[in-house]
Amino acid sequence: MHRSLVCAIALFIFTSAPAAEFPDPDWPRAAPADVGLDASKLKQARDYALRGEGSGYIIYRGKLVMSWGDPGKTYDLKSSTKSFGSIALGITIGDGKIKLSDKASKHHPTIGTPPNSNKDTGWIDDITIEHLATQTAGFEKAGGYGKLLFKPGPKWLYSDAGPNSMAECITTP
Repeated sequence: MHRSLVCAIALFIFTSAPAAEFPDPDWPRAAPADVGLDASKLKQARDYALRGEGSGYIIYRGKLVMSWGDPGKTYDLKSSTKSFGSIALGITIGDGKIKLSDKASKHHPTIGTPPNSNKDTGWIDDITIEHLATQTAGFEKAGGYGKLLFKPGPKWLYSDAGPNSMAECITTP
């Protein structure tokens, strides 16, 4: 199994928890047995995840029951991040913090740069959250951040720059 996929699978396991239990900034901790979980099965899951290196948390009912690796380390998860991004976008929309019709620049003022040549197209201000989410923003495929190849709209092109920019729109305070 590809390392980034193992990291992505092992990143988080959540179940519903009352809002009052959501930690800020540290997760409340519990032993697996205290929340009805089998510690040996959790260790098996952790050991499987560690075959691909990485780090992760297992959260159950708002409690941290197991963690491994360095949670501050950045991993290149490639396209597996698109699944997390779509979930984060849905939550952000559900919380009323963003709309698909919003201009992306409202949430990410420097969207489309780098490269600086994107400013010259005049298209950056036309990009919406929906364009980023549906791969219709006009960015090239190149990893990271790419050039705008066409005006945002009905044309589709799989890229990394669109989802990367959407992630920044969602996470930029």
